Amino acid sequence: MWESVLADFQVTGDITYTSHACRQLARYEAELGIPLPSSFKGFCSVFGPGTLISPFSYLISAPGPDSWKDMAETRSLHELAREANEECSEYLTNDLDIKRLANALFFAKDIGSYFYFWNTAEITSTDSNEYAIYVINRICEIFRLCDTFHEFITSVCMKVGVPGDSPNTVRKKTFAPERIPDDPSHRISLDPFWLTPDVLGLAEGIYDEKAFARMPILADALEDAGCDNEDILNHCRQPGEHVRGCWVVDLILGKK
Repeated sequence: MWESVLADFQVTGDITYTSHACRQLARYEAELGIPLPSSFKGFCSVFGPGTLISPFSYLISAPGPDSWKDMAETRSLHELAREANEECSEYLTNDLDIKRLANALFFAKDIGSYFYFWNTAEITSTDSNEYAIYVINRICEIFRLCDTFHEFITSVCMKVGVPGDSPNTVRKKTFAPERIPDDPSHRISLDPFWLTPDVLGLAEGIYDEKAFARMPILADALEDAGCDNEDILNHCRQPGEHVRGCWVVDLILGKK
């Protein structure tokens, strides 16, 4: 199904991160405690992370290595939800819209500052776990768009647009996959002697508590255990943001 949709797009890079997207989706689904729509998971398994341009740029939260690295981190569904709630909740007076927002699970944002969400209280298909899809526009109006994520991509993103916007007249549609950084985990094997109680305890704490400031401490513990792998040690000590999905922590905890 999604392969034929992808064929309608000009792809401006290599689509190589779909398996990671699927693993992160499974993890995020477990954290949510509710099933994600089957058509959305199918989309992620074919497209992976990236930006749809047709003619607006739609940021679909397929988890990837950079801006959408983890569904529960950084620029994720949770951040979309926070932004939309902060911008819109104080202006909503309609009780039905307030209920819709209370049950909202956000999955996309476009360059026009429109937010897209599933109303998880409005199930449109029990067989494929589909929910009604709504949009919040720039003036905090809420509109129902469609019944499934597949319909959102094929009928909204690729054709009619959203309420209040001009129809999509752009013929060429583009999908820009995220650039994939080097992830050496596939070529690295951990020596079991490195997995000391200190190392495992630190990794579990970092993962469970999202305590990524402890990554340099994890590097020290690995080094004390005899680890001399520069890829692992340098990654733990590198500056910048780490998020859940970090390949070193996942490798130690057996999540890769």
